[in-house]
Amino acid sequence: MKPVDNEQFVAQLAQFSALEVSQEQSQKIDSLLTIEGADQAVALMGKTVQAGASQANAVGTVTAISFSSGAPLLTVTTASTTLVDVKLSDVTLVR
Repeated sequence: MKPVDNEQFVAQLAQFSALEVSQEQSQKIDSLLTIEGADQAVALMGKTVQAGASQANAVGTVTAISFSSGAPLLTVTTASTTLVDVKLSDVTLVR
């Protein structure tokens, strides 16, 4: 005849609290990863890089960085062309 068991109610509150903490930690980790990506991109300014398969292994100098999509995108100037919106994951070598 107990409509609500206090122990179960407290256990459910603890589970909700743990879930909220987990979500907050996930959001903070995402923020830290975004900051780390930005730091890596800034460190590449002026460096000679080799862009991977999606850019046909082009070698050039990082001349600009944009953050319009949230993730850093590099502009790489090669001897013959300028590659725009090169992802950090496309960089295979830094010289």
